[in-house]
Amino acid sequence: MSSWKTWGVILILFGIVTLGGSAMIYNYQMSQDGDIVYQNGNWYELPANPNVIALMTLGMVVGGIITLIGFLAYFNKDEEPIMHRVPLQYAPPSATPLPINYCPGCGRQTPPGALFCEGCGRKLN
Repeated sequence: MSSWKTWGVILILFGIVTLGGSAMIYNYQMSQDGDIVYQNGNWYELPANPNVIALMTLGMVVGGIITLIGFLAYFNKDEEPIMHRVPLQYAPPSATPLPINYCPGCGRQTPPGALFCEGCGRKLN
């Protein structure tokens, strides 16, 4: 797994946990809003704590953004395949001509008698 995919999975998981946790606490606070309780001989209506509501709303927004960034990192298409990162190597000139072999998978020149391509690892005939 490439580094982009690894970071994408980590960010997606962190974002989902942040979003879900904030949503649960927000839901709990809103369920308490308007409840009537009896304390010290009086009836009181419980208000939702505006600080907690604001913080959990921010937590849900941040969790959603982090999840989106994680998906963008996971599906990043900017990474080049391995065969494009390795520079092409050519055989040094020699007095006697050697048979020139090319990999059928990536087209890279291979030394005579090679069993595997150095670029893509494909087995050569």
